[in-house]
Amino acid sequence: MSEESKGNGPDHGTEIAIVDERTIRDKIYVVRGVKVMLDFELAAIYGYETKKLQSAG
Repeated sequence: MSEESKGNGPDHGTEIAIVDERTIRDKIYVVRGVKVMLDFELAAIYGYETKKLQSAG
């Protein structure tokens, strides 16, 4: 069972945020030829705290 379905995710499924493509594209960096996103930026997109996103992985 996922965190979202257990009610531990942001807003418990009550709100949907739309993030435009350019905003996401601007947060993708290339490091040694690999595309990466910084954890705090990814957490902000999904509405999580950084430490909760890191503990999920």
